[in-house]
Amino acid sequence: MPILIRPSNPAASIDDARFAYVRLRPDGRVVDTLTFPPEENAPMLRAQGGGVSTGTPLPFADTRALTTTRWGTVATTKPGRYAIDIPRPNAPVLRIERDVPAIPVEDAERRDLAEEITRDMRKVDPSWRWTGPEIPRVKPHIRGLLFAADGRIWVTRSARAVRQAPSDTTPGAPDEWIEPAINDVFEPDGRLLGEVTIPPRTKMHLALGDRIWAVQRDSLDVPSIVRFRLVRTR
Repeated sequence: MPILIRPSNPAASIDDARFAYVRLRPDGRVVDTLTFPPEENAPMLRAQGGGVSTGTPLPFADTRALTTTRWGTVATTKPGRYAIDIPRPNAPVLRIERDVPAIPVEDAERRDLAEEITRDMRKVDPSWRWTGPEIPRVKPHIRGLLFAADGRIWVTRSARAVRQAPSDTTPGAPDEWIEPAINDVFEPDGRLLGEVTIPPRTKMHLALGDRIWAVQRDSLDVPSIVRFRLVRTR
């Protein structure tokens, strides 16, 4: 069960809270608590006006990804390359590496993202201007990690986005860029099984064998729970 551990300093903000997992038995008894290392958050873009504030992380910031493993340890990625360290009990740390090229961010993609963020910020502060770091020109190698119930390791890596018309009907709204969720699937010992592409607007939550459970959103952003079956291609 994911939880937040508040900082011991009462003057600290909620941003200083630590993310952790509590492991429970089926009867509700607590086994242990696993605290994550301090997060390396992406740079934030913020706006404030009229007593209202908003913020969004810098797109494509290359930060370390963290996730729990089936052994109760924390796996971490290495920014700037495709590399994952997986601590294992009574065994050396498992390192998974792949030599894959970095995916560039198209100039039009950067421009449309910057325009979309600016429009959102100016809804709060009409005078808002871009003063933070620029949107990177390359995408992070790894976007996320998931340890499946069967011990397999799912690594979501960056991909080229597809440009499409905006869903926002406001005149002058920027185009949207949809990036397919491409996953490398590894056996628990680090052996690469293959590549799986998840459909757009779909977030995977659980994998077991050749089954995937996910939440999929339609064109109106209405969510539904879906189940997929993996089929090997020849």
